[in-house]
Amino acid sequence: MRARNVPSVTVELGGGPVAQSPYVARGIAGIKNIMRTIGMLSGDPAPAPPQTVLRTLLTLRPTSGGMLVPEVTTLHTRLARDTVLGRTISPYSFEELEVFRAPFEPSLTVLVRQEVCRINPGDFGYMIGDLSTAE
Repeated sequence: MRARNVPSVTVELGGGPVAQSPYVARGIAGIKNIMRTIGMLSGDPAPAPPQTVLRTLLTLRPTSGGMLVPEVTTLHTRLARDTVLGRTISPYSFEELEVFRAPFEPSLTVLVRQEVCRINPGDFGYMIGDLSTAE
């Protein structure tokens, strides 16, 4: 599209087992704002919603496979350092193999696991931001 000077956009939002309607509505509003900004639609663009920009973000990945039992399941949640996020449990012995903890003071959940699920070594576990680096 760029080679032909045709405006285009790629949107990535939502995902996982959460209600997608708010993400779709925000995406549509954003595309309408872009179209107003470049003159494809009449009217002024709406102000952008507030954003938090995190300079430090950490993806926590398990070193052991098993069942992940989440304890924190909500996005955009402020947590104290060392808050337990979830635990990897052996499906054979029910032994606790690993504990995921919030790494920063304060931490902010960016991506979480919302339900008990199978997890393999190296899989995505949690993505946690360092709120002290937020802008």
